[in-house]
Amino acid sequence: MPSFHPRRQAARRLVLTALLVVPLLVVGLDLCLDRLLPHWEDPERAVLLSRLRDRVAEQPHRPLRLVLGSSRATNAFDGRWLSESDPHGPLVVNVSLVGSSPFTSLLTLRRVVAEGYRPRSLVLEVLPSYLQNPLITPQGQPPELHRLRLADWPLLYRLHPEHSLGLTWYMAEARTARCLRHRAELMARIWPRLAPPDRVRFRAHQEASIDSHGWHSFRMDPVPTEIAKRGFEVARTVYEPALREMRPPSPVFARVMKELFAFCHEQKITVEAVLFMPESSAFRGFYGPGVESGLSEIVSSVCEQHGVRFLDARDWCPDDVFIDGHHLTARGSRLFLERLRREQDRSRN
Repeated sequence: MPSFHPRRQAARRLVLTALLVVPLLVVGLDLCLDRLLPHWEDPERAVLLSRLRDRVAEQPHRPLRLVLGSSRATNAFDGRWLSESDPHGPLVVNVSLVGSSPFTSLLTLRRVVAEGYRPRSLVLEVLPSYLQNPLITPQGQPPELHRLRLADWPLLYRLHPEHSLGLTWYMAEARTARCLRHRAELMARIWPRLAPPDRVRFRAHQEASIDSHGWHSFRMDPVPTEIAKRGFEVARTVYEPALREMRPPSPVFARVMKELFAFCHEQKITVEAVLFMPESSAFRGFYGPGVESGLSEIVSSVCEQHGVRFLDARDWCPDDVFIDGHHLTARGSRLFLERLRREQDRSRN
């Protein structure tokens, strides 16, 4: 029988103990952070939920209407104007997130309900490009890892059964490296004086740019030519490759929408409309032949299955009210909302 040196035995015990204890500590810390500081990794969502709490506290008896979507909806939906222009109607709060997919919107809605708020209705914006791009990469990596909690992973598995192995790997990686990857956000949350100054400034700017009802407006009108040109070129780089050819839609989109509609039905939340947001004529030029109408038909079909109205608003606004071809200025927001209100009134009548 080979004998081991006492120091080697001690080293092996130390390694085995570390392999057992460290994952338990990571999971324990993860759960504590989710419980004690639920929004520390996602300052944008934290600001929006704070706005929601304040508005509901001010007007607790008004029915609540949420707006969910991406940065397009963030720029377009002036919740304060909608709420004040109809004082006997719903209280409108915009909880859209930059880069939000339908899956992220579903997670945001679940967060709102988990915090004790029950919206009466909601409007959901969908980016057309998300229909053709899967909500996770071909390798199974979900987007926006920092916005996922442990409680979200069963839902992610259910929506992506074909990527269960990849999801397990990315889940383990995400949770293990979570505190290290987001140490600046955590420090800014716990002890701002010791946090990196750029992170603190970013959070302050982010909070200041979001108004009392969650609207992130762009008030330069007209938009300076250089800003508009630069923004449009960025949009071209990001969106044109995805919109040039009609590819089969990701099956995940239909699963996510079904899950979202089912959750709304369970919580007695009315989905008033699913929207494609306005785009300039130049931006719509990114679509290849038949792609624009094809994407509209896909969403319309999914909504029709669940009895939800779909509105394709891509041509609702003139070209001079866009920042970069697909984000509206404050004037564009007003034009869009007035048209949306007319469409909703027409449907009721």
